[in-house]
Amino acid sequence: TATQTVTTNALSAATLAIDSGILATGAAGAGVTNALTLLRGNGSLTLGAGTVTLNGGLTLSGSTVTGGAGTLDINGALTISTGSLIAPSGLLYVSGDWSKYGGSFFGNGGTVILDSTSAQTLTGSTTFGNLTATGSRTLTFAAGTTQTITGTLRLQGASLAALLTLRSSQTGTQWKLDPQSTRTVQYLDVKDSNNTNATAIPTTGLNVTNSGNNTNWTFILTTTGALTSSLNPATYGSLLLLTA
Repeated sequence: TATQTVTTNALSAATLAIDSGILATGAAGAGVTNALTLLRGNGSLTLGAGTVTLNGGLTLSGSTVTGGAGTLDINGALTISTGSLIAPSGLLYVSGDWSKYGGSFFGNGGTVILDSTSAQTLTGSTTFGNLTATGSRTLTFAAGTTQTITGTLRLQGASLAALLTLRSSQTGTQWKLDPQSTRTVQYLDVKDSNNTNATAIPTTGLNVTNSGNNTNWTFILTTTGALTSSLNPATYGSLLLLTA
């Protein structure tokens, strides 16, 4: 298999199609204005220490993208149907929807940053190394799927008046989250979320709104009336702390 390496100046192309062989960007980086096309599973892209920017998104259908120590910036949707995406050990930015219907994704110790300023949807179950999403907008997770984070999970809205909203694609059906290490959560509005990890996600003092049907998130319910034992977990979620 032939390998073509970009060694000096960064590659810039309106449309890049790799029919066969391997294109290696090395430290030079690359920029593609439109969609990156990896044809028939024979073409592969190997990234180096430079920054590779894909302004038309990335679709994998039997091909391989191998991240290096640099940055992969996908300005558009990422779709993995078949094939393999090995994330950079640095940063992977995605501004469109994240769709994993098949194939494989390897976190490689890097950080995936969902960096849109508007709504994004995650379809399919994925295991991330580190995952970050911030801002005042909505993240929608496909109902019944599981997002596993082996490293750091950061979900953070902009302020108390500008929350990051987490929702299921099907109201009333939970989406699953398995944060296995560090969690940074603040300024959230959460609904239909099931934290399947053994350790609950604490929210005390972090301005996280419980919009119902959440499991294994620790919320504080404040009331000035009489406390009863008839609270429905389907409405309030599990692990409630009651204060009067």
